[in-house]
Amino acid sequence: MSKITTFRRSKQRFYSNEKSSNAIKIIDDFGNETFHHTLSDDYFTNFLDRTYSDKVESGLLPPGVRAIYPGNIVFERPPSMQMIQYVPMNVESIIEYEEEQDESPDVQTFYIPVPWQVYIASYSMSNGAPVVNGVKMFFTNEPLTHSEVKLYLPYVPNFFTNGTLCPPHFEDLDEIYRYPSDISGIIASAYDWVWNTGFNQDLIDGVMTNINAAENSIITYIRQNPSHDLVSSFYKYISQYTPEEINEFTWVHPSYTSYHSDSTEIRYLYTLDELRQQCVQDLDIIMDCDDDQDISNFEDYVSLSDFSEWIGNIYHITKTYSDMCYSIFLDQNNPTEKHSNHRLSFKSATNISVTQNHFVNSLQSYVRNLPV
Repeated sequence: MSKITTFRRSKQRFYSNEKSSNAIKIIDDFGNETFHHTLSDDYFTNFLDRTYSDKVESGLLPPGVRAIYPGNIVFERPPSMQMIQYVPMNVESIIEYEEEQDESPDVQTFYIPVPWQVYIASYSMSNGAPVVNGVKMFFTNEPLTHSEVKLYLPYVPNFFTNGTLCPPHFEDLDEIYRYPSDISGIIASAYDWVWNTGFNQDLIDGVMTNINAAENSIITYIRQNPSHDLVSSFYKYISQYTPEEINEFTWVHPSYTSYHSDSTEIRYLYTLDELRQQCVQDLDIIMDCDDDQDISNFEDYVSLSDFSEWIGNIYHITKTYSDMCYSIFLDQNNPTEKHSNHRLSFKSATNISVTQNHFVNSLQSYVRNLPV
């Protein structure tokens, strides 16, 4: 099989893995050089300059930054007490109340413990400054020190069940642009989006999904002591715990699409190779193919309804940081993330030029056409 020499970068210069000038070489299995093209340093410098279009300064980074991707920042926070200012009414009812009563409705304030939190903040460039355009948050029982950390759905209002925060409404532009124009500003803004913009009853899926489907002693108590306002009852009860205690509990795993209960989630799960392989094994299905790992014709053996019956309780399907990152940024089968701000920010920041694509495609075509 033919091979292409690789390059490494050092102090703005590029070197191939051969002791020669910057060049693309193709060498066949017999050691014969079948292609050689020398490239200037400027080509690679310009290539990297075009690859990532948004150059954002870091600023003084706070502790807990775990990854900086194009258009996205991942950071974490340790277990803590957080203030929830909750109005048990939707926005329409709040407006109606204010018009009728000429005052704002009462705000319920709770200080609740939360476990480790993982935030994924996406941003875009506006007037030359990075501005947050999307925030995801997940709970975990441990720091994000490896890719297989299990993620849980936060029991916080304003979140869809895939961990996406419903964007807050701002009264003026100062609330958007008052942060430093760097990575530290993105982090501060994203954190405020979650905890400092207020909560109402418009979107309580994160809380109610945990109340309905989580399995721990806190949820057991809430179910055994029902009330007309389960959200307030939940926060009142959980406030008795410490962050250290709450960090030992498990919660519902997030969905991949916007809602656990939506049929879209089942249809997406139906496309995942890992679940397909497990389904085939559990149902003792022998597929007509040479490779045991080949499940490309899975639909011929297992219908969507059969798959749905097999998978059962979707609320407890484990989701790791690695699983969610792949689904958020890369998986084309996820209909929710395909056009999400997180995906769009990642794609727009990764700005591959036409010249580069043409070069790479030409090179790959050359390799494919080499004699074996």
